[in-house]
Amino acid sequence: MPRPAQLDSTAIMRINEGRQMKVLAELADEHEHIAPAMGGGTVAFMQGTHWLCGAIGCNIDSPLTLEGARHIYEYVDSRGGRPRIDLTDQAGKDAFKVVARVGLQLEHAERVLARDLAQPIEMPDVPGLTIERLDITDQDALDRHARFTIGGFTPPGQAMSEGEVESAKRAQRHPRSRGFSAFIDGQFAATCGMEVISIAPFPGDELVLVASLWGAVVGEQFRRRGLQQALIAQRLKQGVAEGCTVAVIECEPGIPTERNSTRAGFGLAYTRLAFKAPASEGSPEQIG
Repeated sequence: MPRPAQLDSTAIMRINEGRQMKVLAELADEHEHIAPAMGGGTVAFMQGTHWLCGAIGCNIDSPLTLEGARHIYEYVDSRGGRPRIDLTDQAGKDAFKVVARVGLQLEHAERVLARDLAQPIEMPDVPGLTIERLDITDQDALDRHARFTIGGFTPPGQAMSEGEVESAKRAQRHPRSRGFSAFIDGQFAATCGMEVISIAPFPGDELVLVASLWGAVVGEQFRRRGLQQALIAQRLKQGVAEGCTVAVIECEPGIPTERNSTRAGFGLAYTRLAFKAPASEGSPEQIG
């Protein structure tokens, strides 16, 4: 599977983890940058929002220490959240041993896929499809977009968290974000988002303009029509229009997003590993 020609997996990892550190710091209620001597990275907390609780970017420029891992654990735990540290597959066994020593266990993996935007972009033909840019000044449209998106990521039988809805609204209101809503014959069918960010892989390198694709949800009755591929193509075209040279997308292994992204020319760049404290037995997972 192809990767952007000018950027190897390490460069893409540094770009995307740096982007995620910015997202954590800018969207969460609280955050702290970890000292390089303890392993670097950013830890954040937002009540009721699992993806904004925990640490990312550790062990990239300096080794994650036991002191650093304990500090991250206590930062999240003391606020009532479930401690989490995300590492990449390039972190190495010493970092994995450190997170194990503070009681964190590997819970899931995310694949980060990348695509060179010089490749042609093919928009599938989906009958009746229209895609509209989200107007973030329209509060009703923003609320519908956020609730539809969070609903798509909420497990069956679990109540939607208002914290997650608020985080989705914050993400869409962010100046680097662009949201889209899709309609089939006028019916609300899907949502998605993206971020356009300028970031350098290494200190002193030239800035790279990156399109990060995220948050695609397709209503159950509209699936298997090529809608997700259309949403990917729409955002890739938006990235090209804004001067981006590379696109990234994150997903769990084996889900439709990964298959559709591969069809759209993405290839595996690296894998992110989420290490978490064990969930409380016999109760819903405490996610922050």
